[in-house]
Amino acid sequence: MIEDLDLEKLDQREPVELTKLLRAVSEVGFLTVSNAGLSGERVCEVISVYRDFFCLPEAQK
Repeated sequence: MIEDLDLEKLDQREPVELTKLLRAVSEVGFLTVSNAGLSGERVCEVISVYRDFFCLPEAQK
């Protein structure tokens, strides 16, 4: 199972969340992060910029 980690809880060093992080990086290899303080609008802006970058010709990257 891919762990969903709460960034606020990680910042507070909550033991349960730290255990989830350790399992995710040492056993699973994947994780998701929630409660990161980013709005949905900001996430969409970042994804758009990523897409624009990868559409550029190699010489411009």
